[in-house]
Amino acid sequence: LNGFGDRLFGDENQFSSSYNTLLSGDQTGWNAGFEFTRPVRNRLARQRMRNANLKLRKAQIQFRQQQQEIQSEIRFVANEVERAFEEKRLQERRIDLSKSRLDTQAAKLKVSDSAQELISLANAHRAFVDASVSHQNSLFACIQALEDLEFRKGRTFAEFGIALR
Repeated sequence: LNGFGDRLFGDENQFSSSYNTLLSGDQTGWNAGFEFTRPVRNRLARQRMRNANLKLRKAQIQFRQQQQEIQSEIRFVANEVERAFEEKRLQERRIDLSKSRLDTQAAKLKVSDSAQELISLANAHRAFVDASVSHQNSLFACIQALEDLEFRKGRTFAEFGIALR
């Protein structure tokens, strides 16, 4: 409601009092009312909340899948490292056995100077060289497996913000 005047209650002048101008009835119209706003069931906020929950669930599922992928990669590489070191141990044992055989054949050749003993010594020497080459290959496989493990640990975990201790 609007009224004219400098004071709420005024004196004899008609336009000096706000109540006098309102209650005199000389105005062109009267308006009275109030406004109240409330969203019905707040659908937009519920939809936003539902979308946020769906995004959260999707992110959690992706995170679990990434964790499982990383775990399977690390498991595979760790098994590969274990296999490579087992192969290295076998090749070391093979070298020891072929060295022992070579020493035995060399001792036999000293005792008996026959051609058969010379052929056996050559075969023992060839077996020793083959074992040495296989051992070097197994050492290379160990180094490769360890490098692959470091690659998976370093790069894969760094990409996902995970650190191993």
